Amino acid sequence: MAERVRHICGISGGKDSSALAVYLRHTVPDMEYFFCDTGAELPETYEYLTRLEVILGRPIVRLNSSRGFDHWFEVFRGALPSPQMRWCTKNMKIKPIEEWIGDAPAVSYVAIRADESNRKGYISTKPNIETRFPFVEDGIDHDGVMKILDDAGIGLPAYYEWRTRSGCYFWFAHSAHTVQGKVASSSSRVSLSTSIRGRLALICRERAITASCLAKI
Repeated sequence: MAERVRHICGISGGKDSSALAVYLRHTVPDMEYFFCDTGAELPETYEYLTRLEVILGRPIVRLNSSRGFDHWFEVFRGALPSPQMRWCTKNMKIKPIEEWIGDAPAVSYVAIRADESNRKGYISTKPNIETRFPFVEDGIDHDGVMKILDDAGIGLPAYYEWRTRSGCYFWFAHSAHTVQGKVASSSSRVSLSTSIRGRLALICRERAITASCLAKI
C-alpha cells in the first residue's frame, strides 16, 4: 500500500503566504498549514494568524525550535541574523519544519509570485519533499495576491501600516524607516531580553534613528 503523501503550506504571517493558503484551501482540502514561531514575532502576526484560521477553517500548526531566540542569540555571541549569517532561518525554521515532516513523502507549496523570478523560498534538500510554486504555475502576481486577500475579506496584517514586509522582529532586510517604526510602535513591542534590546538600540544608532525613538525601546 502506497504511503500517504502529506500536503503542507508554510505561512509566515505575510501577504503572499497567507494568500497562497487561501488560494489552495479548496484545491487541496487535506492541506496542513504551519507557522514557524521564532519567539520574536509581532503581536499583529499572531492576531492575523488567528483570523486566517477562521478563513481556512483549519488550524495552523505552530512549530517551535527546541531553543528560543535568546538562546541562539547568545550562541552566536550577540550577532543578530544577517544576509551573511542567517542562523535564525536554519535553526528556528528549517530544522523544525524538517523534523515535523519526518521521512514521509510530502509536497511543500511555496508562496513565490509569478513576478518574483529572482526570489527563492524554502526548498528542502530532503528527497521525500517535493516543492511546488502555485503562483508561478498559475501566473499570479502582486495584484493577484491582493485580490485573493480582499476577496477573502481578510486584507493585510496590521503591521503593514508601518513596515513593508513580513518577518520576525529582527528580520535583517528591514529598512531604517522600518527599524524606527518597530521600536516606536508601542502596540508592536515584543518581550525581549536586555541584551537583545541593547543590540537593537545599537542598530538604531548605526542607522541614525532619532533619540526619541531610542527612548521607546
